[in-house]
Amino acid sequence: MRFKDKIVLITGSAGGIGFKTALDFGNEGATVAVTDIDFEMAKKLSNQIISNGGVAEPFQLDVTDLEQTKNVFETLNEKHGVCDIVFCNAGIREITPMLDLQFEEWKKVIDINLTSTFLMSKFAIKKMLKNKSGKIVNITSVVGHTGNLGQANYTASKAGIVAM
Repeated sequence: MRFKDKIVLITGSAGGIGFKTALDFGNEGATVAVTDIDFEMAKKLSNQIISNGGVAEPFQLDVTDLEQTKNVFETLNEKHGVCDIVFCNAGIREITPMLDLQFEEWKKVIDINLTSTFLMSKFAIKKMLKNKSGKIVNITSVVGHTGNLGQANYTASKAGIVAM
């Protein structure tokens, strides 16, 4: 139980890397804050962690929403204490050639991938500094270093996380 008595918040927990990471932290003794815009999936994952003997709480979270993000941290702090680990995993990828890329498509990917990482870090760091402890894990991609055809918004968002 490497993470016993640790509180871990994971964004984008409903699928893929976030889902597996939440299960792993739960199996290793952490209290897992399962966050996702899809609350039904967050609840299912939380229930799975609990049925495996772990501790979890689901939160519906639009990671681009400043107030929702703030409220999740406040609720988590009140119920469980200060978050020890924040795993910024929420992200999307849309493939559209630059000439066809609409501003809304650009903004959606930048907001979900990059702005959300900023918001999560901003709220986590305050309490972590006060406690003189904590970890923030930001998920990125090799294309944040290399670029990729048809993915200007995605590669820019991942490069921004690397630079952050």
